Amino acid sequence: MPIRTISSALCLITALAASAVTAADDRVDFNGEAATGIEYDSNVSVIDLDKNTGRGDAALLTDLGLGADITLTEAVALKLGYDWSQTRHQDFSDFDLSMHKASAALKYDAGIVDTGLALHYVDAQLGGDDFLEMRRFSPSLAKLFGEHFYLRGAYVRADKHHRTDGGRSAVNDGLAADAFWFLDGPGRYLALGLLIADENAANDDFDYAGQRLKLTYAQRIEASGLDVELKFRLQLERRDYRQLLESSFFATDPSRRADERQRAALLLDVPFNEWLAVKGGIEYARNVSNLASADFDEVSYSARLAAAF
Repeated sequence: MPIRTISSALCLITALAASAVTAADDRVDFNGEAATGIEYDSNVSVIDLDKNTGRGDAALLTDLGLGADITLTEAVALKLGYDWSQTRHQDFSDFDLSMHKASAALKYDAGIVDTGLALHYVDAQLGGDDFLEMRRFSPSLAKLFGEHFYLRGAYVRADKHHRTDGGRSAVNDGLAADAFWFLDGPGRYLALGLLIADENAANDDFDYAGQRLKLTYAQRIEASGLDVELKFRLQLERRDYRQLLESSFFATDPSRRADERQRAALLLDVPFNEWLAVKGGIEYARNVSNLASADFDEVSYSARLAAAF
């Protein structure tokens, strides 16, 4: 779908939301969260640019999220969201990242299945300069089987405009499938997601076909009167590029670039009451590539104080 069409659809959904707010305030649920904290990254990097410093640094984290859940009819619901996040490093200011995200998701309960349409817009700055603009469009079908199994399938199309490197600007088409097993209601669940994508970039060197597998396990635990949420995530991704790498003295046949990205994260959410919580996490990332600048690993630690409203 062209970018202009996505923007028009986003404007239309926003207009519907405004009408719903005016007509039925009791059908609108507003929510928000503000958070601040610190992070230490053992290898400051921007994986989308194949850049890493090889050195660690501390950073100040700031996040703000606003949302609205709107019931249009008994069968139609709309979810709107806006998020702003910022990472400011102590030493590597060129890697400071600021992101604005806007989203709109329309859901229709057709009885047999749920149909959905999600639109996302991302505007990012890197080191104080414009970095990336992305628009994503995703229609989906989903169904709850009984009380414990939920299955969703979607087509995903993303238009990415890289302002620092126009050759990386691309259109990405993908098919996604997600399965959720609710082992003890929403308090304990297992999720498995698969994405098969093909990216066509302005510079053919950055074209790739990829697959991504994501596993999430979440559980709520009662500890000292607190409802603690523990979450584990594992993500495995493979990308096969069109790009031909230069052959070495010992290898006369050039090889195509291939990346394997492995990520594991452990996240902890400790709420003190309805509006105040501490969030922490540790993440390990291993990027294996036959392109030297994309072959590195890193470990990051983070802690935030979050207030919901």
